[in-house]
Amino acid sequence: MKSNEKCRGSGLIFGGYRDDLEGETLRIRCTNCWRKVDVIPIAPEVRTDLRKDRSPVTIIRKQVVDHKFGSLCAMHWRRDKYNWLNLAFFIFWIGGMVYVFSR
Repeated sequence: MKSNEKCRGSGLIFGGYRDDLEGETLRIRCTNCWRKVDVIPIAPEVRTDLRKDRSPVTIIRKQVVDHKFGSLCAMHWRRDKYNWLNLAFFIFWIGGMVYVFSR
C-alpha cells in the first residue's frame, strides 16, 4: 500500500461515547495505520436491541475523518503483523520437544 492512498480505517463509525463528549471532535489513533486522526460527531442512533426489555437507548456515534495511510514503517509494525512471534514459538516448541525426548 502506498503512503498517499486513503486508509482503510477512514469512515469507520464508533459508538458508545459518553454524553458529555457529544458534539466534540476527538483525536484517536487509527486502528489500521496508527496515525492520530480526528473523529467527528454524527447523528445519534436509537436502538432497541441492547436491552432485554427492548426499551430504546440512544447511542452517541462518531465517524473517523478520511485520511491518508501512514508510513510504510507503521504498516509493517502494526499490531497484527507480528508473525515472527509465531515462528519463534514454533522453534522454541520444537527445541523443547527435542530436549524432553532426548533425556
